[in-house]
Amino acid sequence: MFKHNDIAEELKTFSPLSLTDIEDLFSSKRVDTKFILEPKQLIQLLPKLCSTYKILDTKGKRVFRYKTHYFDTNNKALFHAHVNGKLNRFKIRYREYLDVGDTYFEIKFKNNKGHLLKYRLDSRPKIQLDQRERQFIREHTNLDSTQLMPVITNEFSRITFIEKSTNEKITIDLSLNFKINDKQLAIENMIILELKQDKKNRDSVVFQEMKKLGVRESSFSKYITGSILMDDQLKYNNYKPILRHLIKASELC
Repeated sequence: MFKHNDIAEELKTFSPLSLTDIEDLFSSKRVDTKFILEPKQLIQLLPKLCSTYKILDTKGKRVFRYKTHYFDTNNKALFHAHVNGKLNRFKIRYREYLDVGDTYFEIKFKNNKGHLLKYRLDSRPKIQLDQRERQFIREHTNLDSTQLMPVITNEFSRITFIEKSTNEKITIDLSLNFKINDKQLAIENMIILELKQDKKNRDSVVFQEMKKLGVRESSFSKYITGSILMDDQLKYNNYKPILRHLIKASELC
């Protein structure tokens, strides 16, 4: 069972950056590329990043806990839009930054050019969206906010690396836990690396190292994966290759 303590010593070799150092660094419009890693691949990768990237550090803390509450319609319209490969699609969620105490209501929009835009509003999680959040949805989407309801929650730990000269950010998510009502599922050995760039640049160190490791890009989604694993009534034919890759990497089978 892989834990972030297994790489604690390696994380100490990275130079630190604070939240203040990076708060104005990233735009709300970006291109994201995801990779699913096995623990041994992450251990191989980290030394290759150390000379190029710095690590987000807050008072000596380098691994941060997140909690996300996803919303969808009763017939899972947002889920099916993603699984069917529809562009111009949305995710609606609350995200809690547990270690720093911040919480936001967030809208993620992937447009037909593959760019990801994120809009967020200071808020607190609740079962029913309030008027301010409904207005925020009207401003940024074509969704009917009255049809949205909480459907799944996840928690995970995240490590963030920054390369300021190229405006790149890497997030590494591990120790994923999903919850629907009283049902829970933990996936300890799945590691998700996400490269966030202003525009896709395959000369990035990450792309080069992924190629050496034999790791391909993935359209993985925590929301989609958790929903499939916890609800056997959902149809997900187009997502099956990703799920097979996930099961292999995380040794769920």
